[in-house]
Amino acid sequence: MPVRPSIKNILCPVDRSPISRRALALAGALARAKGARLRVLEVLSPKDPAKEILANARREDLIVMGTHGRSGFERFMLGSVTEQVIGRSPCPVLAVPPAARMRGRSPFRLIVCAVDFSHASIAAIRFAERLAARDGTLVLVHAVAWPFGERTDEMPPVIGELRASLEREALERLREAGRSIREDLAVRHVVAVGTAHYVVAHVARNVHADLVASGLHAQSAAATALIGSTTRRLLHLAGRPVLAVRAARPPRR
Repeated sequence: MPVRPSIKNILCPVDRSPISRRALALAGALARAKGARLRVLEVLSPKDPAKEILANARREDLIVMGTHGRSGFERFMLGSVTEQVIGRSPCPVLAVPPAARMRGRSPFRLIVCAVDFSHASIAAIRFAERLAARDGTLVLVHAVAWPFGERTDEMPPVIGELRASLEREALERLREAGRSIREDLAVRHVVAVGTAHYVVAHVARNVHADLVASGLHAQSAAATALIGSTTRRLLHLAGRPVLAVRAARPPRR
């Protein structure tokens, strides 16, 4: 089983708003649980806070930041600073919404991972392992795209057979993706038909997840400020911290 590198350095930008204090509390709990160094950055630039955060994140393993701030600069808002940081960050970003709550001293005992079998989603699983509490649980979730609706009993049998085949294939691929996960972690697999962000958010609510992990696909330099639609929508829908992990760009030939 491969050895996962530890999380050594965590950056938490704050603006003195209630939500940034909540993000700081979660970052502190995570740093204690992982034996990591926590660096707190008070953002001083009202014009370009994302640039200031990114300039201070070059040696960090993780950024933890709040969303929907309503005081201070009023700039830690979903759709502006948070998305800019996620889209351009050299390391994973953990976005903490106002409703986030911690359970005990280990923040992340149950993590839901959105899996589309891309390099980015596998990278998200690997980083989620690093965040997960000892003896925690990872729930790997795949949404099957299906254009024919929920009812297949009124369609030709071949349509129902196709759906069942897609679900079986996805379940086997989920199991394969989870085979190298830490031995102390329980792994569950969920395959459901529907739009990815709705399926993942629904599962996260049903299992009372502490965190949702989602991969960001590698992008060109011109598009680095963009984040994927699934991750963006999970930030709005999940109602809990969302971990955004970018796949490493392949080396140039």
